[in-house]
Amino acid sequence: MQGDGTTVRIFLHRPGASPQSVTQAHPLVETLGGTETILLVEDEPALRSLAERVLNEASYTVLVADTPDMTERLFEKHREDTELLLTDVVLHGCSGLQLYETLSGRKPALPVLYMSGYTDDAMIRHGVLEEGTPFMQKPFTPAELCAKLREALASGGHDESS
Repeated sequence: MQGDGTTVRIFLHRPGASPQSVTQAHPLVETLGGTETILLVEDEPALRSLAERVLNEASYTVLVADTPDMTERLFEKHREDTELLLTDVVLHGCSGLQLYETLSGRKPALPVLYMSGYTDDAMIRHGVLEEGTPFMQKPFTPAELCAKLREALASGGHDESS
């Protein structure tokens, strides 16, 4: 049918122009930011780099890991400072849920925010996550990331109705 289809827009950097920062492009990031220390676990390099940049620009302290082993080492070194685990649900070597179970056994009040390319409905249907689990679907905007992070930190990372 005419009028149906896909629109693709490509934004290219103009030579000589300074690239716009994440916070300039998304002013909500500044108001939704914080000073907490976030342990970010993501095995996809581009997404890990983007999330780290967004969180740094929102004034969070970010500890970054790409494997469960690295996560555990960072957590042991910064256990007292770590205020939230932000982890992909699907990781190489273990799931984000298994990783959280391990870390929360060492720090029971540790909040968590899971992220995945799968929808939360799919994760619940397949028994990966329980309903009400703090979750964010990829892709997400910087403002969405900061808003979900604030929610998870405010609720202690757990659904209050559970």
